[in-house]
Amino acid sequence: MPVFSYTARDSTGRLVKGTVVAENESEARARLRKMGLYVTSLSRAGVLKAPIGRRVSLTELALFTEELAAMLDSGLSLLRSVETLAQQVGNPRLRRALREIRSDLRRGMSLADALEEHPDIFSPFYVSIVRAGETSGALKEMLFRLAGYLESEADLKGKVRSALAYPTLVASFATMSVFFLTFFVVPRFSEVYAKMGAPLPLPTLLLVSLSRAAVKFWWAIVGALCIGSFAFLRWIKSKRGKMWFDRLKLKFPLVGELNRKATAARFLRVAASLIGSGIPVDETLRVMEELFRGNAVLSELVIKLRRSVIRGGRFAAVLAESDLFPPAALQIAATGEETGELGKMLDRSARFLERETEVAIRKMVNTITPLVTVILTVIVGFIVISVYLPMFEVMGRVRG
Repeated sequence: MPVFSYTARDSTGRLVKGTVVAENESEARARLRKMGLYVTSLSRAGVLKAPIGRRVSLTELALFTEELAAMLDSGLSLLRSVETLAQQVGNPRLRRALREIRSDLRRGMSLADALEEHPDIFSPFYVSIVRAGETSGALKEMLFRLAGYLESEADLKGKVRSALAYPTLVASFATMSVFFLTFFVVPRFSEVYAKMGAPLPLPTLLLVSLSRAAVKFWWAIVGALCIGSFAFLRWIKSKRGKMWFDRLKLKFPLVGELNRKATAARFLRVAASLIGSGIPVDETLRVMEELFRGNAVLSELVIKLRRSVIRGGRFAAVLAESDLFPPAALQIAATGEETGELGKMLDRSARFLERETEVAIRKMVNTITPLVTVILTVIVGFIVISVYLPMFEVMGRVRG
């Protein structure tokens, strides 16, 4: 029988690696679930499983989810709906996954278990919402809710990318201009200055010296940048480095406020969707711990929440210990906890923070765009003026 290598997490969240013998991947996952393990990766031992096609975007996943919900709402069976979507989706990776899901459904698997076989496309959050819908008999309603969440998250990410597009373009163009001037233009002008024999103004002297050093020791500069980048990337993958970097992103000038509000909005939106779907708080936090494992700040927050819930503590009280959430959002969450409508109030808090995020995006664009333009204009202007300053002085002497 085939042997499968797996990486999973047990009920305490501890990472477990090993192998399991099974007829196929579905059976291997089923055996591991019976052992109380949540599988994060599974592959046949000795076989490299190369991904097919590009990754599935949030927009594509939202569209698929909404179309599946609409087909179920129109009276089509789940199997027929998945078969139809497997033929019409454009993304090759999603199309292949849907074909495998169709086969699993024919063998009597639940939709949630079938989706769980494809963690590279369907997150623990997605699977949990679907499982809650199947359990409660309200699958199509849960799918419509899930589609709405995915659409809002994709829309928010799109707005952030659009906001950063122009400053990034300006910075890239200016960097290439500085590189071109430093390595190609300034050296040629320095040869002209040497033939002129005239004393160089201080700005030009400084620029020429920097240009000569850059041209002479370019290999050392490139080497230092590569080594420094490699060391930095390795460090931020460590537990301590990742925590430092994730906290820095929330406090960094100009973009820190936007990151804080967007991160808090996503955190509350996920919690609201899970709790609002009828999933118990302890199971909600288990799913969130897995979902936010890539963010050290949120992962630490979820661990604190789980410990507090086990001891009978309050959800909103733990959120208040973090500087991630504004007082208004915390008050709304606390009210929901007191009235027994935590999911509904977390959703309201998330909506509040999403509006705040849009305000932060406009504020950042209005601040960062002129700031980047001014800084880069000063840098490029300094180089250009330093290059032509000696010529202006020579022309002045000739006229004099």
